Amino acid sequence: MKQLIIYITIIVLTSSCSPDKGNRLEYALRFAENNRGELEKVLDHYYDNPEKQAAARFLIENMPYHYGYKSWQQDTIKQILADAVKRKSVYGEDLLIIDKKHLDKWSSYSHYNGEKIYDSKIITADYLIENIDLSFEVWKKYPWNKHLSFDDFCEFILPYRIANEPLSNWRKKYYEHYIPKLDSLYKGTDVIDACSAVNLVLKKEWFYYNTNFSLSHLGGDYLFTTRVGYCRDACDVVTYAMRSVGIPITTDYYIYSPDLRTWHCWNVVRDTTGQCYPFWYTKDEIARSVTNDGRRKGKAYRDCYGIQNGRFRKWAADNAVLPFFRNCFVKDVTDNYSGSNEISLPIAVSGCKYAYLGVFKNGSWEPVDIAQIEKGHAIFKNIEPDIVFQLLYSKNGNIETYDYPFVYDKQRIIYFKPDTTQQETACLKRKYPFQEYLF
Repeated sequence: MKQLIIYITIIVLTSSCSPDKGNRLEYALRFAENNRGELEKVLDHYYDNPEKQAAARFLIENMPYHYGYKSWQQDTIKQILADAVKRKSVYGEDLLIIDKKHLDKWSSYSHYNGEKIYDSKIITADYLIENIDLSFEVWKKYPWNKHLSFDDFCEFILPYRIANEPLSNWRKKYYEHYIPKLDSLYKGTDVIDACSAVNLVLKKEWFYYNTNFSLSHLGGDYLFTTRVGYCRDACDVVTYAMRSVGIPITTDYYIYSPDLRTWHCWNVVRDTTGQCYPFWYTKDEIARSVTNDGRRKGKAYRDCYGIQNGRFRKWAADNAVLPFFRNCFVKDVTDNYSGSNEISLPIAVSGCKYAYLGVFKNGSWEPVDIAQIEKGHAIFKNIEPDIVFQLLYSKNGNIETYDYPFVYDKQRIIYFKPDTTQQETACLKRKYPFQEYLF
């Protein structure tokens, strides 16, 4: 059994993502409390520019749900990483090695112990205005954005933050650094080629991987000078650089891979047709011929700045569900990688409203999808075929299994029901496929 973590929040806003669309601006302004005047300055600044004012409204209306973590401990660990990068203490080409004394002291620290700093309460008008103006400049400047819709601009270029990093004045810094390089390397109209040009620059600037510490996203200022962190921080570097020069980009991820025994994320660039093409900048080239990196995902998701209108938002206010599925900013993009499908699984558990799909995780099951139970069935959409899943439900705060594991082979559901009348002895050499890092 896996223990459910239930978050109880005092701030109703962050627990439900539920204000009506017509009330969201006023709701956001009230949430800002003493900082309301700064947000109103931005709206007033663009009173005669409807498009920029709409962009400001988009940022402000969604702002109450965004925050960063702050603590002196996190600042100390970031300095330890920066010092190791300067010394180039690496294993192989890109794996950063940290002194044991630092690991012993800081490896148990979690950034979740830090203070949450809500954007709405500290952000300034000048900061937002600079971010909006620079975003519009690069959106309008380059020909590959000619048909980029306003809604896609708001998600792929405009956001001033990525996740839970500390706020910083990153956009102008990256803009001044990468605009001259892009303009000298590429003069064409293809966004994929433009993205490839900037990516070549990024590769030369290098990145060191390190997963020893529990840190929030590191932030644009820090990553500008110190290229280090998880795969998510590598994605963040690319996102800052590409957005600063008007290349529409974001990050996709999976919660847990049954093959790789961990989570992973990668960048996707949106081309002029609306298709998103994936790449991992330190390893891959960017090409339209590549629509999947070959990793088995189970489910793939995209974090967005704006509240999504999908099913997670509908269920966000239903308290006792897994925290991930209370995220109003998650967009299911599995169909981008595995195609569209739908399966209906029978389940009958008294008093249970939701069912989950789990993938195998070292003797347990990791929930990666959710569906509402209706009339004795749970309908799951867009799951990756040929992966072993287990139907799950929650009971008294624990995750329980229901029925047998199964696989969907694009045509039918096949259950792995043991035949106890015919038993064999087998010697298993491995549970997981060989990976590059094992050699």
